[in-house]
Amino acid sequence: MSKRRALVCLCLSVMLLSGCRVQTLYLNGDARGQVVDAVSGRPVAGARGAFCGAQFLTGEDGRFQVEQATDWELVMVLAGRGPQDTPHPCYMSITASDYQTRQWLAPFTADYDFPIKLLPASSSLHYALESSGNGEAGQPWQAEPRQDELFLEPGY
Repeated sequence: MSKRRALVCLCLSVMLLSGCRVQTLYLNGDARGQVVDAVSGRPVAGARGAFCGAQFLTGEDGRFQVEQATDWELVMVLAGRGPQDTPHPCYMSITASDYQTRQWLAPFTADYDFPIKLLPASSSLHYALESSGNGEAGQPWQAEPRQDELFLEPGY
């Protein structure tokens, strides 16, 4: 037996003995919602967004939908893990002309059954920030949109 073949057999044996298997893991589920102007409540058409690396564009009614994305993972079968035991939240961002950019850490399945509000660029209000300090380069990340959300004046 060649050294290469022996190495492949050894690797396969380790995977089988440890109970590992490679299978599809659903990283983000579906994402859907509607983007509206926070002041007027009108839909924002043509807003660009990103969810787990998938790009979307809102329609005339401000609605968007992102299909499920998948990837591969080693699943520890003997450890009692299933492929969806560990949700993988992703960063979501929405930008539109004449509006402040909105970005937050979205849950495993981002199904917003209420409008996501964008603040006009000319507004003195801003989006609330996460208290846990999730974000890049030490900057707090914006809070996830909520149905009853309030916007803050500068300095809060």
